[in-house]
Amino acid sequence: MPLVLPAQPPAFGHQMKEYFHFDPEYVNLNHGSYGSLPRPVSAWCSALSDKIESNPDLFMRLTYQPMLIAVREKVASFIGVSDVDEVVLVLNASHGVNTVMKNFIWEAGDVIVTCNTTYGSISRTAQYISDVPPHPEVVQFTILFPTTKEDIISRWRAHLNSV
Repeated sequence: MPLVLPAQPPAFGHQMKEYFHFDPEYVNLNHGSYGSLPRPVSAWCSALSDKIESNPDLFMRLTYQPMLIAVREKVASFIGVSDVDEVVLVLNASHGVNTVMKNFIWEAGDVIVTCNTTYGSISRTAQYISDVPPHPEVVQFTILFPTTKEDIISRWRAHLNSV
């Protein structure tokens, strides 16, 4: 099931709209929280779903693992990682960050730095980790708007140096 892509990537902006299922009158400004799959990816997912449903036992017992390993190998090559076992696929960014944070070996005196713009589930994970031994401290950095990237970077550095 090869993924069919255009010969050249579309230009960023309005030309990309045709690659998504959005209503033409809709302007999506929140692709991070509730993103939409590009049409070629959506078509590939539908084909994969049909393949799975045509013989679920065969897929889950014999097909799934080799496909997963092949994807992890491609990702490892793309990001320059030599050991495919260092590549783990997760359901979403929150699940990935949660997994890393909860498996990190925290020690007394450690600090978890969050931001007032940190996604809620990640802030709650940081607080949960702080609530259990060895109780790393959660310290929040506050971004005040309006601001500039230079101000954020300068204040961020000062904040980290004060922790």
